[in-house]
Amino acid sequence: MCRCGSCDVTSSVRLPSCSLTCFGACVVVTLLVSFGACGSPPTDQPEPLYGADLVAGTSLERHGLLVIPRETGVAEFRSMEDPSTIRWTGRLILPTTKAAHGLGRTVVLRHQGGASLYTPSPESLTLLPNVPPQARWISSPSGGSFVAGGWALTVTSSTSRVITADGEILWAAPVADDRAVGLIDSPSGPKLVVWEAEEEIPSNTRSVSTRGPVIVTGWGNEVVGTSNDGTRLIRWSIPDLESVEVLKIDNAVAALSTSPSQHRIYVVMAANPELLAVDRYDWQVVGTVRNDEHFEALRISKTDDRILAYDGTTVWSMRSGGTNKMAIPSQWRSDFPISLLDGSTLVIDSAGLGVYGAGGSHVKAVDGPLSAWWIPVHWGPRAPVTAVSSTPDDTVVGQLELSPLSPRRIGLLTMGSTAGRAGVPRRRDAAVSPDSRVAPNSLTTPDTQVRSLLSSGFYVVVNSSRQLASLEGLEEALEGSSYSTHVAPHVDEAGDMWYRLLVGPYISRSSADTVSSELRRERGIDAWIQEIDGQR
Repeated sequence: MCRCGSCDVTSSVRLPSCSLTCFGACVVVTLLVSFGACGSPPTDQPEPLYGADLVAGTSLERHGLLVIPRETGVAEFRSMEDPSTIRWTGRLILPTTKAAHGLGRTVVLRHQGGASLYTPSPESLTLLPNVPPQARWISSPSGGSFVAGGWALTVTSSTSRVITADGEILWAAPVADDRAVGLIDSPSGPKLVVWEAEEEIPSNTRSVSTRGPVIVTGWGNEVVGTSNDGTRLIRWSIPDLESVEVLKIDNAVAALSTSPSQHRIYVVMAANPELLAVDRYDWQVVGTVRNDEHFEALRISKTDDRILAYDGTTVWSMRSGGTNKMAIPSQWRSDFPISLLDGSTLVIDSAGLGVYGAGGSHVKAVDGPLSAWWIPVHWGPRAPVTAVSSTPDDTVVGQLELSPLSPRRIGLLTMGSTAGRAGVPRRRDAAVSPDSRVAPNSLTTPDTQVRSLLSSGFYVVVNSSRQLASLEGLEEALEGSSYSTHVAPHVDEAGDMWYRLLVGPYISRSSADTVSSELRRERGIDAWIQEIDGQR
């Protein structure tokens, strides 16, 4: 339970989109009209935030590492640029955790007697329906599922539901529009099944010849699997389950995975020790990586096109369309190793935690707990909060009277007292109105401020608009496909204010070009590349 004693962990099948579970000292915070782009970091503080501070959206960095203690304790949010740096410390006392599974902005915790969903921003812990001890976890692009026999629990960052079947559920996943899909080994043979939102009886069923592997692609709109002999890839549309054979492969398929953008499908072969990268639009093999041993597991980077693979003895790092691989000295756990933003890798070995660079050389040691779960996450919603009130420790949550705010307008709320600084929350769109004019060469222009706030690297500029609100729909869609997005003001030669939607950063122009090509194919976006030096 929470340290302050005013929290209550409740059980719910449909989880609230914004749950203010814990409240610290009585404050009312109103955002000031000033430049503070949502997604930009606050002034670096010498100690982590752990107190009553409201910061707009993702100002604790866009990506980070959530460290969950295995024994009872509180979570930490660490910098992905420097994993030794703690940026935030939670207030909720988390139970002893047997396993942790990331869902983007939330984490599913497996503990004695069940599971729960932990949300760090705003911090909350919600019990999930009872999970049998023998249930196994299956990850998917939009969430994941606990599966045991003819029972499954599908979980996303905002919903969970129990589904049952007339046979063993071999695989299940939550998909678009609150649907669920499963591969069932029924008495009459294997079949794909679709459940509509909140429906217990399947809405559609199709007999298939495969018992796996299968994956969800197309942003929850299709399933890709294999033929009976495992040598052909077949896709089934959701929800009608119409099938199309898309690719013939020489050998049987042992495992399938997909990139965060779902532009690439990775195929592990059963007979030959090799990994194929398949373009999901042309349905052609665009890269092959061979290995002395078969790959047993894959871990796809959440931030670029790198893959970590394990063959039972060695961890390998490789590019999705490349042919070369590099050995990484790390144990293979459910959470390690971890791809970081700059092409480096966070590893764990007998010497402890460390960072290896993109070239495979040791960069530095990392100070952190070895026994904890380290989960890459996105930090919080991006849009600003206009105001929020919190109450004394003895106030019951049900007694609060807060103005209703949409999920997109809830920012980061941490409880207690700040460590040596009084953070001032700011609106990202309050710096200059779209009609304002600023001298482009002024040392105080938003362009100069953006360079100091964004990490150095190559960014894909996907859209530019005079109206900030016009970018929100595309921003949400790209975030849903695991792209790292940033909205930055830009002053043109005439002194007019524009807002640019950026994706990145990437360590090389070629990586940014690859993403630009993906966006052109996936969404018809004609993007361009911008290099930003964050030190200027």
